[in-house]
Amino acid sequence: MVFLSVVGLTACSNDDEPKDSVKEIRMQVSAETGVMYAGDDDKKENPIECMLVMSEDNPGVWEPLGFGKIEGFTYERGHEYYLSVRRTILANPPADAYRIP
Repeated sequence: MVFLSVVGLTACSNDDEPKDSVKEIRMQVSAETGVMYAGDDDKKENPIECMLVMSEDNPGVWEPLGFGKIEGFTYERGHEYYLSVRRTILANPPADAYRIP
């Protein structure tokens, strides 16, 4: 009986579950800000001011990133930054999560 319960418990554990992806990258933050739009703003009627970042993953391309999206970093307009950051991509993000870059 004990054997069956141990087998049952180990059968339920799944080591094949996806894991979060963490990668250390270098990122440049522009001294100028940009504009982005919320995912549900199809008509682009409500611009949101944001940082402009360029990462080593996508060199030469400035991408919008919301203020406060880099944990422990406070952006100040007019200053350019070179950062080393850990980028985490969640394997199982919450189903009700709303994504703003």
